[in-house]
Amino acid sequence: MVVLEEGSFTGLENSLVILFLSENDIIRVDSFTFMGLSSLLLINLADNPITTLQKKAFSIDSSELKTIYLMNTNLEKLNLKAFDGHQDVRTYISPDHATDGITTNQKGVFIALTKAGFAEGNNTYRSPCPTGTFVPHLENFKYLTALKAKCIPCPPGGFYSDSVAHVDDQCFLCNPGTYVPPERAPGKRVLDCHVCPTGTKTNLYSGHRACRCIEGFHRQKRFGPCVSCPPEGLHCVNESVSLKKGYYWQWNSDKGRLAYRAFANNLKIENDSYSRNTSAYERTLPKPYQCPRVESCQGGLESKCATGYTGPLCEVCEDGFYKRVLACKSCPSGTWVIAQLCLVGLVVLILIAILIWSGRRKKTKEKRPMIDILLARLKIVIGFYQVTSGIVEAFVYVKWPSSLSMIGDYAEVIQLNILQFVPLHCLFPSWKQDAYSKMYVILASNFCVIILAFVGYWIRKLSLLRKVNANPSKMRNVLSTTKEFLYRNVFFVLFITYPSTCSTILRTLPLACHELCTEHSCTLYLKADYSIKCEGEKYEFFKVFAFAASSYILLLPGLVFVALLRRRRQQVLSAYQGENEVEVANTVDPEFGVYNTSEVAEENGEEDIADDETLEGPGDESELISGMSFLYENYNDDAWYWELVEVLRKLVLTCGIILIGRESRAYVGLASICSGLFAIVYAFRKPIKDEFEDKLQLTSLLVIFLNLGIGVILKIPKEAVPSDVDQYVDSLLVNILVVGANVLVILLVVGRYLAVLIHNFLLWRRNPQCSAACCITMLLSLNELSSGVRSVAAGGRSSGFKVQMGVGGVDMPSMQASVNDNVGFEIEENGDATTAERKKRKILKAVRFISTDKRSNEMDVKNRGSTASASDGRRFSRFPTMPSRVLDS
Repeated sequence: MVVLEEGSFTGLENSLVILFLSENDIIRVDSFTFMGLSSLLLINLADNPITTLQKKAFSIDSSELKTIYLMNTNLEKLNLKAFDGHQDVRTYISPDHATDGITTNQKGVFIALTKAGFAEGNNTYRSPCPTGTFVPHLENFKYLTALKAKCIPCPPGGFYSDSVAHVDDQCFLCNPGTYVPPERAPGKRVLDCHVCPTGTKTNLYSGHRACRCIEGFHRQKRFGPCVSCPPEGLHCVNESVSLKKGYYWQWNSDKGRLAYRAFANNLKIENDSYSRNTSAYERTLPKPYQCPRVESCQGGLESKCATGYTGPLCEVCEDGFYKRVLACKSCPSGTWVIAQLCLVGLVVLILIAILIWSGRRKKTKEKRPMIDILLARLKIVIGFYQVTSGIVEAFVYVKWPSSLSMIGDYAEVIQLNILQFVPLHCLFPSWKQDAYSKMYVILASNFCVIILAFVGYWIRKLSLLRKVNANPSKMRNVLSTTKEFLYRNVFFVLFITYPSTCSTILRTLPLACHELCTEHSCTLYLKADYSIKCEGEKYEFFKVFAFAASSYILLLPGLVFVALLRRRRQQVLSAYQGENEVEVANTVDPEFGVYNTSEVAEENGEEDIADDETLEGPGDESELISGMSFLYENYNDDAWYWELVEVLRKLVLTCGIILIGRESRAYVGLASICSGLFAIVYAFRKPIKDEFEDKLQLTSLLVIFLNLGIGVILKIPKEAVPSDVDQYVDSLLVNILVVGANVLVILLVVGRYLAVLIHNFLLWRRNPQCSAACCITMLLSLNELSSGVRSVAAGGRSSGFKVQMGVGGVDMPSMQASVNDNVGFEIEENGDATTAERKKRKILKAVRFISTDKRSNEMDVKNRGSTASASDGRRFSRFPTMPSRVLDS
């Protein structure tokens, strides 16, 4: 510390004119310190920790002293006796600004004045810098350097200056957690420093802003409050926001995006060199939206899309790419597209051939035909993969395991969704494959199936009419069989495509539009195709068409319900009538005695009824109801309506999600609960008769429930997963679980078929005496062969080579009849026929001869008491009833 004592300036009495003693740690000025300095005009004692001014401290004989500076000292009381002897001296203790300056022509004095904070004025006149400003230290003592010195105002933020001629690299710092707002800058006193706004770190100095933001907060004004980062879509870095990967936002214009980029870059500047023009972003930030496919959206301020993706939410495929489930795939070569079409066509043809072959089998009331078993099991498998594919496509915001996405991808083939699997627009780039064209194509495909069936029926009818001497009864039977076959296949195709058709229609309704907003406006886009806006004349027409097409969603189940209800009423009525009727005795021929009517019908069917194409049906059922048999035949009689429950389940789990939403984890949980409830109701109700099919259906319901449960788990944020969990192992286990569960359904069917095939092959090896037709029948058998085959394989005798469908005691027609129907030659029976069998065969041939003779004259048959039954398009001859007697064999 320095004390200015008396005689401190002895020897300088006539030479000192201006005396600068600022920033010298002076604490006391004694009496008569400046005595004898008669030429002195100015004394600067500013910025010293002076506490005491003794009596007559500034006393000078013959003094010319005009100005004394005592700013920024520690004086608590001013001793006026220190100024004895002076009358016109101006003393500045705590001024807001200095009005008096110093005129000088001496460069040395000019430099000294500038260095002391006198930077106001020109090259001949200097005055001290006012409060709220500061003068940086001079880099050197050159005149030009001093001439360039300026009083710099304290910048907004944590700075103020409450003294004149303040020399430093910056102004004084406000207390931590306080700042000077721009509208009150420059700060001239400590009271100008206000508390920092909310969301800032108040334990630190504010710097050139209104304090720094707390981690995870952002601001839109450099001197404004900070707000927390939105929970989804944005991450906050350097007090600005940036879009996360997997999210998308849309700027109203490039001008707004560039303005925010300039503001964000400006926030990174920590010193006073930041731009005042971009210190605030006055516009509204666009709303972030989660992308259906995380990998498609790269995030960032520009919200760029990955290669192959474009448009809103990066959901539109670029030229040269096609949409496959959720991802945009690069268009394959034209050769590969044609090969895919051929492969799909081949599979469809094979399936049609199997259905035709199976549909030609005879069926009776006691035995379940192969076509019904095939369609029943195929229906369960297809239904499972329809729901699985629909769930994967509907809950696009769930990051499903790649294995499940692949299963959903190939399930599109099972639904006959060819456009989804084969990129036809890659062959024809001019054809735009959007939501409009998809709905038109799928509705047109369903319509074409109906038209083809209609054309096929008339072709069959015209071919029969062209035959010479065609039997009218036989022709009616053939046409009836054709109708039933066409009805069955048409309804089967319609039910396969029904979920995807409903989904396509519902995805085009206004409820399925997604609103995306920019900073100023919002636009509705179609969720099924974000290249289509839900506005404009084209969409209005399309909307009306979609509402009209939505009637199909209720029309098909309604038609099925009416048909099933009618069949159920007929069943109840037949059962009621059967209880009150007397059983009719077996018809007996007076010459040949008693014979079994069913045996006659079986033996007589190949030549006498419908040329092997006649099918016995239940009672008075029409061809339409018989054609729909795959919808009800595998259910119990009291569960005749269950197929409609299955339709409702598919609609709820696939199409219902489209209307209520798909982003929230709550919707995944709701779908999972619904799936579980369906499984519980099914397990208690047990509507399916066949034990294997019952287990297959229950397994499919449980696997769907498992898939949705996995979806709920996958919606848990990664941050909530413990850090000690191995992510790779966890992902691998989930994939194994998903693949195993979803492949289990089809493996049950394949495993069942392989087990039956191996069993039948082992039986055949014991006595391989079958023809090629036998091998075909054995390969297409869905259950074990009957005991007749076992006896043949064992080398024993058998009256026929028949195939039995082992589940539930369901049988197939005889192998002999099957081969005769389709191949044209008979299977040899092993062993010699017994005498009784030969006698029985002769009796049946005679009966056939008599019945043929009776049909030649229908009126004569009526007079003799015969009856003709043609309730379902078939005719059966009956003999007059006589007392029964049994022929000895």
